[in-house]
Amino acid sequence: MYLLLKAYDFDIISLDYNLRGELTGANVAKEIKLSRNINTKIIVHSLNPKGVKQILKILPDAISYPVSKMIRSNKHFKQIRVKIEEFGADYDWSK
Repeated sequence: MYLLLKAYDFDIISLDYNLRGELTGANVAKEIKLSRNINTKIIVHSLNPKGVKQILKILPDAISYPVSKMIRSNKHFKQIRVKIEEFGADYDWSK
């Protein structure tokens, strides 16, 4: 993961808190903050409320949008991207 953050510029990063192994989404958030992707749009899709809070503390411009609200369609993610571009992190994602 860390190598990808250093090697590529992402348009959007969708981040979970509960990852496999010892690392958490908070660890990845810290690396994002130090990487070339610091200005990338971040969607925190975790269902772990404490984890989401930790990630948002590290990346305050990230958007919390739980995976339970997402559907398995690229169309939905395209709509999210349009809304991010249009409204930024201040958009009310609970709609």
